[in-house]
Amino acid sequence: MSSPAPTPTLLTGHSAPIAHLAAHPSNQHILATASEDGSARIWDLSAGRAVKAIRGFEEDVVSCAWGRDGGEREEGRWGTLFLASGRSIYAFNPSLSPLPLIPHCSARSSWPDLAADDINLIAINEKGTHLAWCDDTGAVGVINLSTSKPHLFRRKHSNISATLTFRPNRPWEVLSGGYDSHSILWDFSRLSPISSLDLASPSTSAQQQTDPNAFSMSPPFVLSVATSADGRALALGAGDGSVWVSPQVKEGQGKEEGKGKREKEKGKGGFARLEDVRRVAGAHEGPVVAVAFSPTTLHLLTASLNILRIWPLPLPTPSDPPTRPAPPRTLTPSPLSKINALAITPSHLVVGGLTATGQGVAAVYPLAELLAHKEGEP
Repeated sequence: MSSPAPTPTLLTGHSAPIAHLAAHPSNQHILATASEDGSARIWDLSAGRAVKAIRGFEEDVVSCAWGRDGGEREEGRWGTLFLASGRSIYAFNPSLSPLPLIPHCSARSSWPDLAADDINLIAINEKGTHLAWCDDTGAVGVINLSTSKPHLFRRKHSNISATLTFRPNRPWEVLSGGYDSHSILWDFSRLSPISSLDLASPSTSAQQQTDPNAFSMSPPFVLSVATSADGRALALGAGDGSVWVSPQVKEGQGKEEGKGKREKEKGKGGFARLEDVRRVAGAHEGPVVAVAFSPTTLHLLTASLNILRIWPLPLPTPSDPPTRPAPPRTLTPSPLSKINALAITPSHLVVGGLTATGQGVAAVYPLAELLAHKEGEP
């Protein structure tokens, strides 16, 4: 059952769906949107309006990511905004332009035809030293931003690589997911995998069989991935409507409980591995296109179709059977008819996608009020 939510501020102006969102890493009021209308926009969330637009791309702008060179205390200084369109990546300094409309040809730097096929997502690590991308060939790669040199990982997904993210406090780790139903945790210093999980394998399929709410015939493509703010927890969203989450672990737990090989698998300080994730029963009825942890890791947010669900944590431990420990809050952010992306700042949740007429829109919620909202309250 859906329940009312705090009234959001709507960000409108894109003529086609919003594909991706990027919250600024140091200014909680600045957000970037990437759209299938061939443009990106920069928004001031405190004013609820666009302050810059980058336009003129021949193909969809599918992803955006902020560099780490923008100072919070420098008014109007946002640093570098990276955009992905087609097979290429572009870098802009939008705050240096005196005009609100910025042509795509004014990119500070670019990596034309970087990928062998269309890029699906880009991400920046927490230090701002590397950018990762994934593409339709299944490839995953990383750019050293100090040298501008790209590197492809030695392995790749056997089908489209749909999503990825860097892992906080694990400076060399990237988590990716693809249409081969695999999620892979990479060590990008070695350009090689650390571990992987096949959601279509017999062992993970057994969890579906014990879930009375699992009925989807869709393949479990890994469409979305997330890490908690401290990097300890992992979450995956799949095409069959399933959500997979690792148990919450506290600092030092891996050392206290792990011995020998198990300690190495868990990682120092209790950082979960992919083999630790468990299925959450009855998560969604459609593809889970976005997953995100709240800043305090007290909630997990998941999105499918036009449904947003907020799950209280902790969720099951690896030894527990698949279960829903507490019912989630279920919201339908109006006027979105389909959700494509989520972004979380310390003060806001932004839900991006499209209206029934195909226009891009984002709904901005006050985060504290939304997380405090209870099912059935007006």
